[in-house]
Amino acid sequence: MIDKATIVITLGAFPETFERIKEHLTRAIKRGVRVNLLTYGKVDLNGARITLLPIKNNMVITWKGQQLNLVVDGQESLISSFNLKTKQIYHASWSTNIYLSGVLHRLFLFEHTLNEIMSIKDSNKKLERIERILKNQEFFHNSDIPAFKLLWEKHK
Repeated sequence: MIDKATIVITLGAFPETFERIKEHLTRAIKRGVRVNLLTYGKVDLNGARITLLPIKNNMVITWKGQQLNLVVDGQESLISSFNLKTKQIYHASWSTNIYLSGVLHRLFLFEHTLNEIMSIKDSNKKLERIERILKNQEFFHNSDIPAFKLLWEKHK
C-alpha cells in the first residue's frame, strides 16, 4: 500500500507497527508523498507531519496491543490491531472503497488537527498557531487527494 502512494499517507501507528513500516514511509517521503503520522510515542521520521498524542500514560501498556491504521491517497485503507509483539492479528479490515477510505482519511486528519491544537502549551501564541493549523486543514473541496477529486466530481 505505502509503496503505491502518490500524494498522501495518513496513519496512526503504535511503536512496533511504526518500526515495521518506517522504511516504506521514508521511501514514500523521498518520492514526494506527504505523510501525516499520529503516534503514541516519540518517533523519528524526517519530512513527515508527526502528531504526538498528548497522553500522560503509556497507551501501549494500557492497551496491551499494537495498532496500525493507514489510508493511502484517500483510496485504500487498512485498520488493524495486533498483540504486543505483532505476531497475532486481532482485527483487520482492508478496503479499496474510495468513499470509505476517503472518509477515514478525513477523520484521521481531523484527529491530527484536534491533537495538534490540544498539544499547544504556549498561550501567548496559541491563537496564531491554531489559525495556522486550521488554515492547512484539508477537506473534500480543497484537496489534491485523488479519491476526494473523484468523489467531488461524482457528487457535485
